[in-house]
Amino acid sequence: MQPFRIEMKSVCVQPLSVLSANAASCDGLEKIAQCKLHGRKLAIVGSGNSTMDFLDELRAWDGDIWAINSTGAWLRDHCIESTFFTVDPGAPELFNLTGMDDAIIATLCHPELKTKFKTVRLFDMIETDPNGVTGGVTTATRAPLLALRLGYGDISFFGCEGSFQDKTHSHITKSIDLKDLVIVLACGNEYLTDLEFLSQAENLAQIFNLAPDIFHNRSGGLLEAIQCNPDTWAIAAVDESLKAKLEAFNGASGLYDTIYRGSEW
Repeated sequence: MQPFRIEMKSVCVQPLSVLSANAASCDGLEKIAQCKLHGRKLAIVGSGNSTMDFLDELRAWDGDIWAINSTGAWLRDHCIESTFFTVDPGAPELFNLTGMDDAIIATLCHPELKTKFKTVRLFDMIETDPNGVTGGVTTATRAPLLALRLGYGDISFFGCEGSFQDKTHSHITKSIDLKDLVIVLACGNEYLTDLEFLSQAENLAQIFNLAPDIFHNRSGGLLEAIQCNPDTWAIAAVDESLKAKLEAFNGASGLYDTIYRGSEW
């Protein structure tokens, strides 16, 4: 089978009615205001395995650090202070917030989340406010526009490579059962990922290529490969669960004959 691409349509984990109700709970509260360009650097840190390679650099970082979702507690265990950052509407117990004091949170997030920190800065998203922050499918992909609004002109992304081997996140210490996996061919290499991370990598690569003097990819992996080859990457294999879903959606069988099975495909 020749490498191919999958047309993807993203759907939020919560319906718009829930997101709107969450945002309405923040009515009357102060929101982040747009800032003029300043000289502070920003590191946006995800929990991809590549983060492990930059711990010393992040400890010495001479700027601000936003940690995506549960990454901040893991960074603190490695003596790196950061600001919790999320657009995820999940309940607070889904995150590891141990020792986290400061947060930047989308208003469409769970209302209780903003009560968990000493200092909280709120911002609207396009889903609930026409002037809100737009972007892609994950917290990482909403970070670029928000960072620009806050006056950052030197923005580096760590731990957002969007590819993995036996575990998805650096703060997960054991292998987990991964489903709906794909093998992506890009820049002459093979990358194991899933559709969410693939979409994230594609979104971020597009943004980075629009402003390479502002956005710096310190993550490597699939993100770097797609950024360097946005027109030529392709999917070479899917796992059994994704094969079944795709064939059911397309109403046909035998469409995907190259199957990823563990370490072999």
